[in-house]
Amino acid sequence: MNSMKANIAVVLATYNGEKFLCELLDSVLSQTLMPKEIIIQDDNSNDCTWSILTKYKNKYPHLIHLYKNECNLGAHNNFLKAFQYVTADYIAPCDQDDIWMPEKLERSYTALKKGQYSLVACKEHIYYEDGRMIPHNYPMPPLEDIILGHSVAGHLMIVPRSALNVLKIPKRVTYDFGFTLYAACNYGGSVIDYYGCIWRRHSAVVTTEYSNHNPSQFEYISKWQKLFKVLKLTMRGEHSMVIANRENAIHQIIAHFSRSKQELRVYDKLAINMMKQTPISLLRAGLILSKIKSRTIEYRNYSLRSKIANRLFNLCQPYVYWYDYHLRDAL
Repeated sequence: MNSMKANIAVVLATYNGEKFLCELLDSVLSQTLMPKEIIIQDDNSNDCTWSILTKYKNKYPHLIHLYKNECNLGAHNNFLKAFQYVTADYIAPCDQDDIWMPEKLERSYTALKKGQYSLVACKEHIYYEDGRMIPHNYPMPPLEDIILGHSVAGHLMIVPRSALNVLKIPKRVTYDFGFTLYAACNYGGSVIDYYGCIWRRHSAVVTTEYSNHNPSQFEYISKWQKLFKVLKLTMRGEHSMVIANRENAIHQIIAHFSRSKQELRVYDKLAINMMKQTPISLLRAGLILSKIKSRTIEYRNYSLRSKIANRLFNLCQPYVYWYDYHLRDAL
């Protein structure tokens, strides 16, 4: 274990992770820049996870802080509970089945301090059970794309501890989405050119990707089919039963920061119209989104035909987004 340390907390939420947990912990403990603390919150695992964690805790008693839930809270709430124990100035979330490259923390921390960003993330390789290793990159999305549901993956990022405050504003928002939105509303974020993590995709994963609500089963449905289904349910007045709290959370967070930042108010209007989820409000959201994108240099360089096509897609995009993230749980 390297003796160089930084004021960073690695936060790990575990649940039935015995298969890959040792490899993950060994990779964290082999970092060229060691964290001040490793906070591990176990969600009442019923395999050998707790036994493995206890062994590492006994070996590194001053570095690893271990906690266990009496009942299962789920991945999101388990992370939220773990964040409560952070004392370091910076946070690096961690997934139980990943592998960290040796310089992940050092490179991310250096870039965060040097650039004065609110978030820095690294690139990753996705490792599949069949042996495929595919490079993957989450670019730091602009604010309008974050409102439409895009965020940086939590296990790739490092953020200041002040980012935790954003999770207290709304009632429900995933931590990685909240941290990404926090960064966009403050000093922005950056994705460094370093593949610092191997992200496993496997059948034993406990996240929603392998649940009954797998979003990939809808990825081949065209936006027009999605739009038709959304309009059909909306006109029947059934949209209220499937609206999640994400839009409301976005509105609350942006409204919090826009009090002192004039440029954020147009994004708050976009979030409000997304939150209402009526045909008229979604049309307004599409118009606002089109107006925002029309300001960019890339958009101004489009041909007339491309501008028209882009504008039509923007008008559809709020409907398609709503279907992708909410209606899949009800259809």
